Amino acid sequence: MRIPGDRNAAQLGRLLRWSLVLQCAAAIAAAPVRAPAQPLQSDTDSLRLRALQDSAVAHDPRAAQLALQRGRTDLRLRNIAAERLPSLGATGEGQYQSDVTRVGITLPGGMTVPTPPHDTYDAYLGVQQSLFDPSRAPRRAVEQAQLAQSESAVHTTLYSVRQQVNDAFFDAALLQAEEAELDAGVANLQAQLGVASSRVQGGAALPGDTAAIMAELLRRRQDRAQVEASRAASLAVLADLSGYTVPPTAALALP
Repeated sequence: MRIPGDRNAAQLGRLLRWSLVLQCAAAIAAAPVRAPAQPLQSDTDSLRLRALQDSAVAHDPRAAQLALQRGRTDLRLRNIAAERLPSLGATGEGQYQSDVTRVGITLPGGMTVPTPPHDTYDAYLGVQQSLFDPSRAPRRAVEQAQLAQSESAVHTTLYSVRQQVNDAFFDAALLQAEEAELDAGVANLQAQLGVASSRVQGGAALPGDTAAIMAELLRRRQDRAQVEASRAASLAVLADLSGYTVPPTAALALP
């Protein structure tokens, strides 16, 4: 039985374990600390009403109707203007007859009546030009009036999109102000709770005082959670209308 050898082996094992623990601790201490996400800056990352409205109008597929309507009207106006230009027309015709009329008569002097050919060809070239068309100017006016009417209808439709952006924006702004008010109230209650807890520990107040403050603090936090959810819903509407990626913590810059 070799007791000293076993003791040396046990001591060597403990030294190895402690060395491994120290190496792990050193590696953890030397590991880089991940930087927290940068918060939104009020000057650069704030959501502005005008930018959201313009983006919502551009993001709406009905805005493309304006370019289509203008292109259609421009094409029709060019067709009306092209009516002043002369138009050329050409026709051709070819015929072949298997049998033709022959006149077997010899005229005095030895002259004979010629036999017509079996094939004949005809070609025609025609030129037409309108010298005066009193309906041209009224038709141009009708096309321009129809374009103005179509554009007004599209702008009226897109105005409702701007109104939806306004509603969602100011709802989120109002809820943002409510969040700030609730945060201030929660901070005040937490300070009161700290003072009350110190007084209870010192025997200057009853435990019921801290219980009342804790109940009010819980209620304020529940209100804060509801307001935060409502504001996130309003921001989601803004994101859907404008096509922006709007985080739930985005700040709003009031106009």
